[in-house]
Amino acid sequence: MRIDNLNKMNKYLKVLSYGTKPEYDFLRNSIIRVLNAVYSSFIPIFVVYGIVLAVFGDTIAGILCLFPILFSVYILNLQKRYKSEVVFNIYPILSTSVIVVISCIIGEKYNLEVFIFGISTLIPFLGFKKAKIVKYYLFQVFSYLFIKYFYMQYEYILVVEISDFAIFIIKLANVLMSFWIGFYQLNILRLQYLNFEEELTNQNDIIRNAKQNLEDSIQYARRIQMGVFKNYNNLKYLFTKSFIMFKPRDVVAGDFYWFSEVDRYKILIIADCTGHGVPGAFMTLLGCTYLDEIVNDFAVLQPNRILGELNAKLNSVLRNNSEIEDIRDGMDIAVITYIESEKKLFYSGANIPIYLIRNNEIRIIKPTKGGLGIYRNGIEKEFELVELEIEEGDKFYIATDGLQDQNGGSDNKKLLKKNMIEEFLKNSKLNHEDRANSLTEFTKIWKGNESQRDDILVAHIEF
Repeated sequence: MRIDNLNKMNKYLKVLSYGTKPEYDFLRNSIIRVLNAVYSSFIPIFVVYGIVLAVFGDTIAGILCLFPILFSVYILNLQKRYKSEVVFNIYPILSTSVIVVISCIIGEKYNLEVFIFGISTLIPFLGFKKAKIVKYYLFQVFSYLFIKYFYMQYEYILVVEISDFAIFIIKLANVLMSFWIGFYQLNILRLQYLNFEEELTNQNDIIRNAKQNLEDSIQYARRIQMGVFKNYNNLKYLFTKSFIMFKPRDVVAGDFYWFSEVDRYKILIIADCTGHGVPGAFMTLLGCTYLDEIVNDFAVLQPNRILGELNAKLNSVLRNNSEIEDIRDGMDIAVITYIESEKKLFYSGANIPIYLIRNNEIRIIKPTKGGLGIYRNGIEKEFELVELEIEEGDKFYIATDGLQDQNGGSDNKKLLKKNMIEEFLKNSKLNHEDRANSLTEFTKIWKGNESQRDDILVAHIEF
């Protein structure tokens, strides 16, 4: 059974829904319904008790049963007028007063005193705040002792002798009312469960739609990012023997590559932006946009000057109107430019080295420490320029830290830079056509079933 709206059901459910509002959260509406259920059940219960007691001669007890009836009608009327705040403030005090009186005067005569008084202890759990529970119980005990003292003083007026048959009828009424209350409360629990199920379904639908919208947006962002990135297969037009292995951790990447040819300079750039996913992706778009401007538009071709210009632009945009002094957005990057006619390669890097393999020996060419986008004490960073004479057969590998930081292997540990370099050395001994597939397969086997920790980007060139 699905409940679309409790107020559209029968009168019983309408009474339960007095005071509920769509803008209230599920818990508050549930508390209001439970209170309505309690006080709506008081009415028939004490009507029956009042009639039975009056019929068998206990007129005073019968009249006392009017108080919980009137009180319950008053509470339900307040709920119907959406005054639940008033109800929450007064119901514990009034309920206590009524139940304590009934407990002392009627309960003792019919061996129900402990039972009725015990029921009253459940009241503070119907939405009562924990901080007030102690005060509530002190008030309850004081009220009970006061009424008990009053009852003992005027017991000769309040006590009425009734027959055993009358007591039997009252006990029978207790049993029947107990069954009725149990059935009544079970229906309430069932309805609450069904309403909770609908609420849960609605919330799941909202979350599912939000998730789908987010995924669609991220997929669209990926298409934009891939449109900004050049097709890495086109690197072969600049360097015949080359490949790029690019494995984003998420749908969009925080690592990026960029290459271009201006005049006699062939330029390749590998970068790792702060973070991954959406934050990193924004940085990659900034990086590619600025590199197009710096290199293609203004013909800044020396690697150290490219890094200087890019660093200045990143600092400008990241610190623009920022109140955060110690900002940490930026990127690690390696830039190489190659002049084929002179067989010279120039390199500058910020936290990303390049690896030169010559005559089966590997040489690490270190970068300048510290990434782009971060000035120290307001001083602009200077980037070291390295010039290399290229020999035929020289092989270069450039990698962000995603591969070396990837967990895997039999011990589920990081690959580490040392092992990554050894793999580059092994890879360099293969035929050029097999290197890309071999490195991709190695990465897959190493990672195994482990989740990918970061974006993985490796570029390789052979001269």
